[in-house]
Amino acid sequence: MVTSAGSALLVGVASTAFATPAYAPTASVFVSEMIQPWLHGVSNSAGSGGAHTLHFYARTVGSATWDLLNDQQVTGTDEYAQVTDGQLSIGQAFEYQVKDCDSTGCLSSAVQTGHVSPALGAGERSGATRVPFTIGDKIAAQVDVGSGNLLVTTTQFSLPRRNGSTLDVGLAYNSVTRTNQGEFDGSISDGWRLSTAADIRLAERGQLTVTYYGPNGLTGTFWRDDPNGAWTPPPGFKMDLTAVSAAGR
Repeated sequence: MVTSAGSALLVGVASTAFATPAYAPTASVFVSEMIQPWLHGVSNSAGSGGAHTLHFYARTVGSATWDLLNDQQVTGTDEYAQVTDGQLSIGQAFEYQVKDCDSTGCLSSAVQTGHVSPALGAGERSGATRVPFTIGDKIAAQVDVGSGNLLVTTTQFSLPRRNGSTLDVGLAYNSVTRTNQGEFDGSISDGWRLSTAADIRLAERGQLTVTYYGPNGLTGTFWRDDPNGAWTPPPGFKMDLTAVSAAGR
């Protein structure tokens, strides 16, 4: 403050009324291979304004309110939140946003569009209604009525096992994995994958989710509430995921 002739002049005092985090947070879909997708938010203004809280929002496309996730708050600068169960379906689009708040105020990301992965409709889903038809002697096809997926399978050759059985090696095609939202990074080409080997695998996403890519394109994500908890299988999956090492993998 500078004074002159009995009057006061305020100099160089910044107002906090309009202060917010310097940069908008980054928002993304962390796991889409679930009916309840996981969202990921990252503060791009960490280190300023004290402690940060990330606020997560999600809604069905066209909704005037955040009907899927409304201001779920997680303290931190690199955090996750899960969309509410029971309101989305395979391949359905939704909108989401993340807001970063600190002691100076809040700043939101742009509203973005995500999708429940269409790959959840691939493969021979348990309980699904399928219409089979034959293309040739070694090529079979079926359409999943629920997801609209065309599954084509073919056996190329068989390898003998030491126990006397055989391992069939073939190819599988799933039409839903040719979309941008359901694309599978396989070893063959768009839509195609091997029936065994590298195209059947587990993909660990953080400590709470593991996505299973199974035979003929069957896809689902196991999840748990905490890093030491038991794994919950995807809906319709009659299998368990258990730790086989001290690392929990």
